[in-house]
Amino acid sequence: MNKLGERESFRIPTIAMAGPFDGPYIGAYAGYGSAEDKGIGHGQSSGAVNGWTHKPEPKGAIFGLMGGYNWSLGNGFVLGVEADLEGRGNSSDRVNQKDDGVSDPEFQVVSKIQAATSLRGRLGYAIGKQTLVFATAGYAVASVKRTWHDMPAEKESHTDMQGGWTAGLGADYAFGERLSARFEVRHTDYGTKKVDANLWGEFYKQKLSEDSIRIGLNYTF
Repeated sequence: MNKLGERESFRIPTIAMAGPFDGPYIGAYAGYGSAEDKGIGHGQSSGAVNGWTHKPEPKGAIFGLMGGYNWSLGNGFVLGVEADLEGRGNSSDRVNQKDDGVSDPEFQVVSKIQAATSLRGRLGYAIGKQTLVFATAGYAVASVKRTWHDMPAEKESHTDMQGGWTAGLGADYAFGERLSARFEVRHTDYGTKKVDANLWGEFYKQKLSEDSIRIGLNYTF
């Protein structure tokens, strides 16, 4: 209370957003992804599960470009939208197929993630003037090449776009009014894709998911 006995009102302090956390930005990043591409076999004529399965686990380097826009909501909160486009290193894995759980080296599968992109929303909170912690979620699509090998020489390849949801957590750290660093972890569920295996008279339902880690730099205009 003041000297007149009146109750003073409580005010929530606002944080003036630094340049890197307000407005348009572009950046680049690198990282590492670890995926699981689980396939369950079905007969093409019957559609019934036939006992054949495989689970390649492609892993490798990630490198890409990102861009987006941040809006300051006041009181330290930031709302944003971001898109990215990335290539992959040698993100492939080759495994034997399994017949009712028994590995068979005569039939092999290679799964390779070739590229990926996403469009996401972001909600962040500024801690002081230099650090923004955020959550992100949206839609992601990957280009995936799968090759069936009937040893020793026959093979069949399919390249498909496969999409689903992605979500993650991260932090941006501002070095000044324009430049900021990024650290982010993300999980992506690309859903299930039906892929033919005409070589064997089958099709496979391929469920693809991935966990990744990224570091990057952004420049705000």
